[in-house]
Amino acid sequence: MKSRSHAYIRLVLFCTVILLGPCLLGPGLFTPREFDSLLLERIRERNPEYVFIGDSMLLTRLDHERFESLTGSPTSVLAAHGLTSAGWFLMFKNFVVGAEIKPRVVWIFFRDYGLSWPNYRTTGSYLEKMEPLMHAEEPLLDLVWDRNKYSSTVSISEVLLQLYPLQKHH
Repeated sequence: MKSRSHAYIRLVLFCTVILLGPCLLGPGLFTPREFDSLLLERIRERNPEYVFIGDSMLLTRLDHERFESLTGSPTSVLAAHGLTSAGWFLMFKNFVVGAEIKPRVVWIFFRDYGLSWPNYRTTGSYLEKMEPLMHAEEPLLDLVWDRNKYSSTVSISEVLLQLYPLQKHH
């Protein structure tokens, strides 16, 4: 009987550590990734005539070096795996407009509903991919996140993120 009570105590202690431990880590333990000012400078220096913005589909479908050799003009590709319209907006706003360049053409590559679903993939691990594209204040992105709050599934996710802030950064 004694070993059974010890096993029960160990189980309760284990569950307590696993369930409550992450709550104790709290917000602020992890800091957001900083804005990628190096990328901004590279774009300014390059001053591309053609800019391509998109996700991994763009990275696997475009040979930008070949495009550059055919056009004879500098080209920049702004793409990241898993980013959707909110990330593309940040790329355009903060790295094309923000660099104060005047490209001849900016292409935004998307598929399906990616361009018209602004709150898709804007939280969790996708937020981590967007952080280097963001300034400290992004009012339009705040509107997107506010829109997320009206969804019941996102509300549950928000509660879980409050309880387990570590979840936001994996």
